[in-house]
Amino acid sequence: LPAPMEAAVEQWKQQAKADVQGRYAQMGLGNSSDIQHELARIDLMGEAMKAQLLQSQQGLALEALQTGVSAGTGVAQTAAQQQNTLAGLIQQANQALGHLGGATA
Repeated sequence: LPAPMEAAVEQWKQQAKADVQGRYAQMGLGNSSDIQHELARIDLMGEAMKAQLLQSQQGLALEALQTGVSAGTGVAQTAAQQQNTLAGLIQQANQALGHLGGATA
């Protein structure tokens, strides 16, 4: 996975964890066992994002091989699609986490 995409997922995970911890602390449940479940859930969501992005990367490599000379155009389009995919994955994960506290992370 390219470093910028990896970093974006890691940044999302850290922010989501901080948001969850803050919500639990506000509810007086900072030491709750439920918080560990939510933090693990965020880690799993992050790994799922990485897996989807990696699959996209594999598709990009195959597309580049198949398109030959015109691969540059295909690569640029696919890179833009990957950015949109990453943004969509983060939005979906934020919405899923938002259901916990009634707000988006």
